[in-house]
Amino acid sequence: MESDLPDVAGMVTDGKLLILPNGTGKVRCFDVLTGKRIWTQEYDNGFWSNPTLNGDLVYMTDMEGTTFIFKLADKYEEVGQGKFGEPVLTSFAVADSRFYVRGEKYLYCLGKPQ
Repeated sequence: MESDLPDVAGMVTDGKLLILPNGTGKVRCFDVLTGKRIWTQEYDNGFWSNPTLNGDLVYMTDMEGTTFIFKLADKYEEVGQGKFGEPVLTSFAVADSRFYVRGEKYLYCLGKPQ
């Protein structure tokens, strides 16, 4: 059995791969059918919020408010980052092609203006 499994954050899957973050900053990707660990990525800060899957991209925000965007794939590939500038402990809500998230002080809406 793997140690450092999620202690707070949830997980996300596309039915083939499963992403498991934890509060110490480790993110693991597993094969759903075999349970085999495919890759591990370590970050400086931990995750309390759940990862969000949008197409083939995973969005994860650490406790300091940095969002990491990476491909859900057999190899870790980061495609972007963004900073909220304040702690974020909540998960994204997605509606009408927009992402909503609450930081320590503000509620954010991310997406193209309509």
